[in-house]
Amino acid sequence: MAVSAELRDHILDLLDSLGVRARSMFGGVGFFADRLMFAVIVEDRFYLKVDDGNRPAFKAAGCLQWVYDSPSRGHVPMPYWEAPEALLDDSQEMISWARKAIAVAERAAIAKRTRKKPSRKVSASAAKTRAASRRKTPN
Repeated sequence: MAVSAELRDHILDLLDSLGVRARSMFGGVGFFADRLMFAVIVEDRFYLKVDDGNRPAFKAAGCLQWVYDSPSRGHVPMPYWEAPEALLDDSQEMISWARKAIAVAERAAIAKRTRKKPSRKVSASAAKTRAASRRKTPN
């Protein structure tokens, strides 16, 4: 399941003007713009992050979604689709598609930050106990 250094380096060269970094992870490689992962290489296939905004372009290009085979959960569709092969030969097109994937990663990060955290309710008796312990003064 090793990722070829040649493919990783080629993609980094294509995306050089975006200041992208790559990091090995889980037998693959993640590509980051700032701190946002927007692309991965898994089993020597290059995938870009996708949501409803850019999915139609991937479908029109005949690309396939990455599906992770989890031992405990079975087939898990991931939010990454294989990049059109032509992108590997065209820096300008690769940059265009990568910018859209970076925008997807930004939207996902914003959505994650704005999700409401569940409130932590304290029972009335626990609140009374806490209040009483705060009122006690040391001897």
